[in-house]
Amino acid sequence: MTSLEDIYHNKTNEEIFEAAACLHEYTEEVKRIILLEAKHRGLNVAPLVDAANQMQSSPTSAGVVPHCDYCGTRIIFGGRRDGNKRFCNEECRDKGILLAVSQSMPDSTVNEQLWKLHQSHCPQCGGPGPVDVHISYRVWSSIVLTRWSNRPVISCRSCGTRAKLGDMLFSIVLGWWGAWGLIITPMQIFRNLSGMIRQGDDSRPSAQLEKLVRLDLAAEAIAVPSNKPLQ
Repeated sequence: MTSLEDIYHNKTNEEIFEAAACLHEYTEEVKRIILLEAKHRGLNVAPLVDAANQMQSSPTSAGVVPHCDYCGTRIIFGGRRDGNKRFCNEECRDKGILLAVSQSMPDSTVNEQLWKLHQSHCPQCGGPGPVDVHISYRVWSSIVLTRWSNRPVISCRSCGTRAKLGDMLFSIVLGWWGAWGLIITPMQIFRNLSGMIRQGDDSRPSAQLEKLVRLDLAAEAIAVPSNKPLQ
């Protein structure tokens, strides 16, 4: 066993999946070793490889202000670029790969799981549905350090409103204490207020909920060994 083969032989399954999702970044020899190790372990990395290749060849998102190709959030500073796609951070980039895999899930299977989830009880309070994706926004600052995030949760509308109110109050108290916080805090407060005021259509699942269902199904599909040959 060569030194490179030994390195990948000692990696965890999760690390092999991550390497397969970035296969285009490696030399041909390293690609061969990664794919052979995945095959030896029975890991179904083929959907990840196909999705990563698709992302590399797909057109760049349009618009003057870039948006994350996974979560849709405006990218004000930084971000992570992969081929023609741009993401908020490394986490969104990894989920973007899984999202590309999810597009191959059968619509009939997706719709069955989607409506079942939409009509279920709220996983937060246990109350009656419908449930959907509700996103709250927060920011925290400390002189030179500022961190901000969007926090999606599957819940009923009441729980979603409480989450937005909680993160808005969090930002009002802890968001201002840094230079960037003075800029980001009003934006996060506005996003929460806008989400509480704007009333969506509760009679049908949102596109965001469908995305999460597809992601769950894609994750399950990747966990199942595949006999598809890897290129």
